[in-house]
Amino acid sequence: MLQPVKDQSNHLLINQTSNLQRLWDSDGFALTIQLPPLLTADASDCVKQVVAQAHKFDAVLTADAPDGAVAVSSLAMAVLLKRAGIEAVVQISGRDRNRLALQGDLLGLGALGIHNLLIDMRSVTRASFGQNADARFVTDLNGPALLAVVVRLRDEGRFISGASIKKRKYSMQAPLSPWRNICRTKR
Repeated sequence: MLQPVKDQSNHLLINQTSNLQRLWDSDGFALTIQLPPLLTADASDCVKQVVAQAHKFDAVLTADAPDGAVAVSSLAMAVLLKRAGIEAVVQISGRDRNRLALQGDLLGLGALGIHNLLIDMRSVTRASFGQNADARFVTDLNGPALLAVVVRLRDEGRFISGASIKKRKYSMQAPLSPWRNICRTKR
C-alpha cells in the first residue's frame, strides 16, 4: 500500500507539481505499474511497450536494484520514460548508497524535472539476496532517515549538513505495511 506524504511546501515555487501529485491532491485514484528489473543497457523495447500501454495507468515505478540485482538504475529508467512522455515514480533506497550519493541523486532528479519519489522504508539486513550476495551493505540512511532528508530538502532547502540550496519540488510516497503493528502486544 502506498501512502502519499502530504505536501506542506509552498506551491508557488518555480518547480512544477507532478500530474500524479495533482491527481492525489484532488483526492483522485492513481494506478501505477512497476517495471521488472531491466538487465540490459538497451531499454528501447521496454520503453516502447510502456508507451503502447500508457492509457492504462497513471505512472510507472522504476525499481532501485530490487533484491540487490544489478539492473538499469531507477533514475536512468525514469529519464528514459520522461523522454517518452511517461510519468515515472523513482524508487530510492539507502541500501546501496551513502548520504552523499543519495543527496546527489535527489538533486539530479530535481534538475531533470522528475518529482515523484518512492522512499523505500523496508528494513534491510543485507545488500543482496541473489546475484551479488557478497556486496557490501551501506545503509548510511535507513528509510525513515532518507524520507526526512527529502522532506528537509523540499521544505527547508537544506542538506543534512545544513548547507542551503534552492528548494526542490518532490512528490513523495512511502510504502506502509497495514499489518505491521497488528500482531504486537503490550508488555
